[in-house]
Amino acid sequence: MSLLSWAREKWGWNFWGYRSNRYDGRDYANWAGKTVTADGAMLLSAWFRGVKLYAEVTGAASLKFYERLDNDDRRQVRDHPIADLISVEPNIDQTTQEFWGSQAAGLAIFGNAYAEKQYVGKRLVSLQPLPYNTHPFRDEKGDLYYRFDFGGKPQTLPRDKVFHTKGFSLGGDLGISPLEAARQELSI
Repeated sequence: MSLLSWAREKWGWNFWGYRSNRYDGRDYANWAGKTVTADGAMLLSAWFRGVKLYAEVTGAASLKFYERLDNDDRRQVRDHPIADLISVEPNIDQTTQEFWGSQAAGLAIFGNAYAEKQYVGKRLVSLQPLPYNTHPFRDEKGDLYYRFDFGGKPQTLPRDKVFHTKGFSLGGDLGISPLEAARQELSI
């Protein structure tokens, strides 16, 4: 057993070589001994401006729905229910820009963004943003679920009820958190 494997097993260290706090409030330890949180990082003007710029530009981008044709070409579809959902009104509380901007902010900070798929019958009618404390897990059979706290109560949703956007990833069920990756620089 290597030293790294022993440390990972003994203290729960992850790939980056520090104790992983990924699922318990998302605060990240660093060499300076300071805790880096999303709230703390957002107080740094450069980090805040980068996240805000990315979220605003992404939210302002127009999203279009296409279908692939037989000849490998594509055609824009305007009368499909999903087309309206992603480009006009993702939910009753947010504009398209607000929804996609908040999803982009989640990606820029945590590397993941989540929304609950809401249906009327079998028709998808809404995407409701989920809290940033949402995280995927697999049960003993390997089925994917998503857990989050809402109103102080733990909630669990199955894979088919969650729209999960992952950022850059090395595989697996999670995108890599830019906040986690930049924790050394953010602690200065």
